[in-house]
Amino acid sequence: METIKVKINREAIDELFVTIPTGTVHMRDDRTKETWSVDIDSFELSKFPITQDLYKVVTDDNPSTFKGARLPVETVSWIDAVNFCNELSNSLGKEKCYTIDLATEKVALNSKADGFRLPTEAEWQYACQAGTKEIRHGELTAIAWFKNNFRVPLFAPESGKF
Repeated sequence: METIKVKINREAIDELFVTIPTGTVHMRDDRTKETWSVDIDSFELSKFPITQDLYKVVTDDNPSTFKGARLPVETVSWIDAVNFCNELSNSLGKEKCYTIDLATEKVALNSKADGFRLPTEAEWQYACQAGTKEIRHGELTAIAWFKNNFRVPLFAPESGKF
């Protein structure tokens, strides 16, 4: 059976992203009790988790256990996420951010590339704080989707076009 690749709508993808401003995040390791600061350059971050429908359009696969086109894709490894970023970059004519050596399973980041990438740990922490000095910007039940509230829709991207 021949696979038909759907053209991804650049504008719809652009609408999914928000610019995170430059700043500093204070990191900590609770095991070692160490703290340190990391300067963050401005970066783009998706406002929503990657949905199963977008993942399927980009990779022609849906590994999720809990199926639903508008549900977040899950049951993906870190390398699956890196491959998704590269494929999405490629589909929109952007330079891939990752080089993957399949023999050694090593991944190298090209920070100068204009493609899609995963946020660093410090970038993720900074974005989660949303301008506050707290570990997160609000009560967990109001800002996160997890086992106890997964039936409550937190994310409702309107366009549905990929």
